[in-house]
Amino acid sequence: MRAVEADLTDRRRNLVDREFAVAAHGNRLVLQLVFNQLRLDKVDDANYDWGKETKRVHKVTGIALEHLTEAIENTYSNNYLAPLFKNTTKCRDLVTQVEAKFGSG
Repeated sequence: MRAVEADLTDRRRNLVDREFAVAAHGNRLVLQLVFNQLRLDKVDDANYDWGKETKRVHKVTGIALEHLTEAIENTYSNNYLAPLFKNTTKCRDLVTQVEAKFGSG
């Protein structure tokens, strides 16, 4: 969680407008999307190399943020972002869209 949040903080320095807002207001949704891509099934394995998974965080966070921003622009472009990320139904829809892109790419 700290690695994703640190990565988003670094990325926000170079983002503007809606991309910045997605990274700021949608940070927990990005976190969920990143977690879904990591090997969390190994969380109880004391011998698992978590360093390898942590190194993937930067790449996966970037992809998740990109796909999430694209899904918002395609589906909810007229929505204000702060309230959008408080709407459970819309967040579920966004996760479904982004997960489909992860699965296809």
